[in-house]
Formats: sequence, structure tokens, C-alpha cells
Amino acid sequence: MLWVKSIQCQIDGSLLLISDNSTYPPMPLMLSDHPDIQVIGQVVQISKDLT
Repeated sequence: MLWVKSIQCQIDGSLLLISDNSTYPPMPLMLSDHPDIQVIGQVVQISKDLT
């Protein structure tokens, strides 16, 4: 599965995955429970139609 999310590191070592789409709530993720998670890239630019 592939997602584009903002990542917020939590004090307890977990991650909070945050979507720009408010339909999807933030998703907590304990790395110890999911050792196969990989960050494979970084979004560096977006384009939007402003009209």
C-alpha cells in the first residue's frame, strides 16, 4: 500500500500519519508493531488549480 501523508513524531516513539484530506482522521502508528514500514520519498512540490 502507498500513502502520501504528513508524519508527526510522538514523544512515545510512535508516528502520527496526517492526511491533507480532512475526511481521513490522523492515524497513530507504533513502529514496533509494524517493522515493515518504509518512508520511500518526500513530496517537494504540489500543483493546484487556483480558479
